[in-house]
Amino acid sequence: MSGQDGTDGCREQIAQRDFRKDLLSEAADHFVRLRGTEVRLQDFIALRRWLARSDAHREAFHRVREMWKAVESIRRTPAAAAVEYGGKRRIGGAGFETADRSHGGD
Repeated sequence: MSGQDGTDGCREQIAQRDFRKDLLSEAADHFVRLRGTEVRLQDFIALRRWLARSDAHREAFHRVREMWKAVESIRRTPAAAAVEYGGKRRIGGAGFETADRSHGGD
């Protein structure tokens, strides 16, 4: 720590955390844009430029892509078969519906 009171080290850690958080947010923006229905050539060019900026940019995009894969794999599990339908849950495609008690329904 370079500061006499130790705050320089803390500030540096906070700045690094915020930088990583910002990179993940930017990576997610690029990822979502490319998965959209109206993706344009400019979107691919912007991503390529963004990725070329640093290893940290590439790592952030990789992490977002891996998180997406994980979410997609969860969506395919039987536990994820409970889907909201107008305040009721339809469980497992069996037609069993229950009131959504989290919104005061009985």
